[in-house]
Amino acid sequence: MDMMATEETQAFEEMCSFGQKQRASNSAQNDRKAQTKRQKTEDVSLQDDMYIRVNYARFNMKIRNSIFEQECFRSYNLEAGLVMRAMLILAETKQQDLNDLVSDPISAQAIVMKLGQQSNIVKTCFPARAANGQFNLKLKNTGDLVAEMLSVMGKQDDLATSTSSAFAPGSLSKGLAQLNPLAVVSEKKNNVLGGGSGSGGMREFKVEYARYSLELRKALVSRIIREKYGIEAARVVRILMHKGRLDEKHLAKFAMMTLKDSRELCLKLSAGKVIELQEVPKTNDRQPSRTFYLFFIDFQKLILNLTMMIRKSQTNLIIRIDQELKQRKNLLCKVNRTDVIEDQDGLLTVWERADLKKLKTLVQVLEVAKLRLERDLFILNDLPWLQ
Repeated sequence: MDMMATEETQAFEEMCSFGQKQRASNSAQNDRKAQTKRQKTEDVSLQDDMYIRVNYARFNMKIRNSIFEQECFRSYNLEAGLVMRAMLILAETKQQDLNDLVSDPISAQAIVMKLGQQSNIVKTCFPARAANGQFNLKLKNTGDLVAEMLSVMGKQDDLATSTSSAFAPGSLSKGLAQLNPLAVVSEKKNNVLGGGSGSGGMREFKVEYARYSLELRKALVSRIIREKYGIEAARVVRILMHKGRLDEKHLAKFAMMTLKDSRELCLKLSAGKVIELQEVPKTNDRQPSRTFYLFFIDFQKLILNLTMMIRKSQTNLIIRIDQELKQRKNLLCKVNRTDVIEDQDGLLTVWERADLKKLKTLVQVLEVAKLRLERDLFILNDLPWLQ
């Protein structure tokens, strides 16, 4: 009974962990190796004259992978987020910093091995049998399913127009309206498959770091503009980023706005240094009546302006936190006393406890806002640029 309980515990821990699937034959050997490695790690002691430092490059890669995984989960589903996490972990082993534009090719079978027991969750995206009879889940292994999911993430299967998709109805409906026009992953060229069941696991894919980073920047810029200037301004910015230079008439047509509203909005955005104005004269005299006025977006300049705006917001949050703490200086001094720490309920009044709870909630909200702004700065400045 004890042996059965131990095996069940090991299986449960293996299922919950996000590591490579271990075979039952060498599980005991792996446990002994892990225990020996743990003992060696515990025995290591640092001398007083030794210096340690943070590996910022590796730390930034962890943050980037976390952002990619979260955005993939938001745009697709949980299973796609798990596949993306495994793919990013495999690609991270051969990277040194954030300068890589694409990752090394990774096979679908390697992703399945990295998923371990969680690879069974991938099957929940697929029906047991398609209505047209072209797909049967029993004839597909996990490598084929992961390869098909990566093909969808690589925009090789347009779910918005395809009626024969193998995915379960509604499994990806949440993200259909949020799919980016550029692929998260791309398939390696000259993939040669032998055909038959299981051949999909040999297909290799790459993570498009630079292309996806560009889409994250565009989405973040659109969100910031929408929060500050409104949804119509965000629509104008997206049109200009996609179309390039446009005059006010064509811009009003694409944005489905009146010419008057479009002109006023463009002037407002130009004053806020969001869009730029270029004059194209018809003649050499440069008469205003014979000049084209084209609106466009200098993306690098816009990123710089948004970075300065976010820095100002961070400064305001720091000042706000400091001001809130100064206003309750007497209460904080009382709370930090040793006797009050041991018995807050008895030595603090009802009003003081309520005020302290309100202060903690407010400071927590402001700190979370600071972290979100720091995440936005990381997306704008630290992620790789598409060359």
